[in-house]
Amino acid sequence: MTSTFLLTGGTGTRGRHVFRVLDATGARLGMLSRTSPDPFAGVDHVTERPTPAETGRR
Repeated sequence: MTSTFLLTGGTGTRGRHVFRVLDATGARLGMLSRTSPDPFAGVDHVTERPTPAETGRR
């Protein structure tokens, strides 16, 4: 059975490493990040930039 993961922050410094490790196991991956995952072909991806109101920042 293949595991499925939704990786948040998958294009960041740590996320890229985690992505590679999970990908090597054959896991099915989805990704949520603030930037486009160009080097991650074949990954279901959602790009989201939260608004200041959503993050609590001004």
